[in-house]
Amino acid sequence: MSRSALVKPASGSAWSLLPGLLLCVAVGVAAALLGLLEARLFGRAWLEPLVIAILLGMLLANSWGVPRSLQPGIRFGAKTVLDIAVALLGATLSIAALETLGAVAVLMIAAMVFVALAGGFLLGRMFGLNRRLAMLISAGNAICGNSAIAAVAPIIGADEEEIAAAISLTALLGVVTVLLLPIAVYVFSLPLPRYALLSGLTVYAVPQVIAAAAPFGTATVTLATFVKLARVLMLGPLTLLLSLLAPHFADPEKAQSYKARPRLFLPWFILAFLALAVCRWTGLIGPALAQPLGLASNWLAVVAMAGLGFGVRLKSLSEVGPRVAGATILVNAMMACLALGMLALL
Repeated sequence: MSRSALVKPASGSAWSLLPGLLLCVAVGVAAALLGLLEARLFGRAWLEPLVIAILLGMLLANSWGVPRSLQPGIRFGAKTVLDIAVALLGATLSIAALETLGAVAVLMIAAMVFVALAGGFLLGRMFGLNRRLAMLISAGNAICGNSAIAAVAPIIGADEEEIAAAISLTALLGVVTVLLLPIAVYVFSLPLPRYALLSGLTVYAVPQVIAAAAPFGTATVTLATFVKLARVLMLGPLTLLLSLLAPHFADPEKAQSYKARPRLFLPWFILAFLALAVCRWTGLIGPALAQPLGLASNWLAVVAMAGLGFGVRLKSLSEVGPRVAGATILVNAMMACLALGMLALL
């Protein structure tokens, strides 16, 4: 199945979308069940259902192929369902992270995030990655992992293989970071508040921040989570910035279509994300509603990852894999160095 078959807009009636969409849902359910099994066997899910869904979709597509009749629904799952998941994510952002940390710490975190974005992008380009893949890896590691990659990808025109490479390898390295980071408490004799800051500044996803901080108590988990959420809040400014820079990420044959658009091009789901974030910050969306919206966002993202997995060719992924892995490792190392420098300043 060619990549172009999955990136063109879905067409036809709603009924034509149903078979492929149900396949994505079935793969998503299987990924969620495997995640639960992982947690039961090993105490936690080291590979998140999001990553498992991509891997299952890739396995099915590359082993048995996908009938043409299923492709419209798969495209819908990979694009529209993902857009909805990103939009709903806005309802989960809390301004409490900013209020708890204080203005100086928040400004330093914001500065670190954007330095990490620029540095990570340059490292990716040094490894020979195209601009889109370099930015996906940089955003995923600097801000909030899968959610940042999913939000950024449509703005810069990333395809399924680029998204899958960024998410899979970033997630794998995130697991390694969670395993190794607690050693820093003993190697550097870090007080627990400083370790909480370090884990919140370096680990790429909120659940993994909690996992990294959990061995050192509830207070460490709380502080680390607040720091991480402050990083997540940088997703809004980043999407606005990338909307202005979108033409620079497009392939040459697509650049003209970007130039024909208004200068500030924001996809509907980013506008919805920002609107829901404002509603959450102002109290129009309370915790009782934010929690189910967050769960819905996570579940829809798993379904969308299955759709993305169906669009990945293993041959193409193997060609870029070592370079993506090298860039991701260096971006993580850079994040750790920036975090240690910030701790020294604080």
